[in-house]
Amino acid sequence: MLEILFFITFLMGLGGMLVILLKKIPVLRTLPEIKIEQEKNNLSSKRHKIIVTSGEKLLMKFLYKIRVLSLKTDNKTHKWLKKLRQKSLKQKTNFSEDYWSKFKNQA
Repeated sequence: MLEILFFITFLMGLGGMLVILLKKIPVLRTLPEIKIEQEKNNLSSKRHKIIVTSGEKLLMKFLYKIRVLSLKTDNKTHKWLKKLRQKSLKQKTNFSEDYWSKFKNQA
């Protein structure tokens, strides 16, 4: 029960982030595009390249975290499905084959 509560909270947080992102997309589209010049002597272009590579690193970290999170949720759903299969097999073994004949004899 507690796991379901945490999962619902996670989904609500993810939905909130998605809403914020969707609100910011029009603002991001209006920003001008920055062109990187290939000048070795220009110190500001070197700083800009460092910022771009650090942005790429942040994106890579974020994508790795998303991947780990999706693998964890996949593992959790796999465990739930396994428990449900075991439960249904246990219920099948408890069901006797002569149930309907006993039922007919009682009526």
